[in-house]
Amino acid sequence: MPAVELPRRPLPAAMALAGAAALAVGLTSGSWRFGVVTSIIMALIALSLVVLTGYLGQISLAAMAFAGTAGFLLSRATMSWHIPFPLSIVVSAGAATLVGVVVGLPALRVRGAQLAVVTLAGAVALQQLVFANPALTPFEGNLIADPTLFGWDLAVRRGTDLTTSAFATTVIVIVGLLTLAVARILAGATGQSFLAVRSNERAAASAGINVARVKLTGFALSAFLAGVGGCLIGYSRSQLSVESFNIIVGLSVLCMAYVGGITRISGALIAGLVAPLGVLYTLLNGTLGLGRYYTLIAACALVVTAVLNPAGIAGGATGLLRGHTRREVTS
Repeated sequence: MPAVELPRRPLPAAMALAGAAALAVGLTSGSWRFGVVTSIIMALIALSLVVLTGYLGQISLAAMAFAGTAGFLLSRATMSWHIPFPLSIVVSAGAATLVGVVVGLPALRVRGAQLAVVTLAGAVALQQLVFANPALTPFEGNLIADPTLFGWDLAVRRGTDLTTSAFATTVIVIVGLLTLAVARILAGATGQSFLAVRSNERAAASAGINVARVKLTGFALSAFLAGVGGCLIGYSRSQLSVESFNIIVGLSVLCMAYVGGITRISGALIAGLVAPLGVLYTLLNGTLGLGRYYTLIAACALVVTAVLNPAGIAGGATGLLRGHTRREVTS
């Protein structure tokens, strides 16, 4: 695993990134704005992998399964139970958190490639038994009611507008607050415990760290973040299908998280830009006509990153910046 750099001064960075995201939303429209909003949502799901894999060292292939659990429950919460926004997100993401803890139980016994296989099996089981189960899907599909807050309409579409400014702002606020909260958590005692378990479980246990509790905490936090991301995906599409959270999408997100930098929050943000249906996909599909080659391009990028720069794009950029600073100080 690449080295980890603890978050520093997260509030100014979060404010700067939120401002950049708002500017990107204001300067785009149509499919490009939808790509920007999708990238922001995918960055949150990639952040769940940074927490679980980058900091805790647990390889999970079930991130999109957690997102799908929350997304499909959001349909029931808004259409059948009439739970209002944002409580609908809290309830749905909370259910995904419970699923994450259950999926994380094998991590108490297995690790590495074995854990990856177990989480992949859990993701396939959820996909086939729940998401693709006709008995659990209404005839009209998994519809999701548009969000409103204190009478404000936050729907993703209005007339010919594919992605409204109100919905994009809502996504920026939610993802920004969660990213800031995760940065605070990882920079504190919880993050230190994650890194201790990642480094050596026996040494961490001898230092008084409850390894089992730390692992389940990591799975719960990761599943909650992915669950919120799944809810935002649901609201952005107003209707969900099994294809929204299939295994290939989950593998692509993990791939892009590694390319961006699996041990850095900034890596998750980069992963969002190059994630499926994000800004890079919009560029390939809409401008260059290469959208059907996205998976191949993502796989090649993963191989190149693993060989030449295991720290990812964010780690490589940090290394170049430090090297430039050293040269300036020396000269």
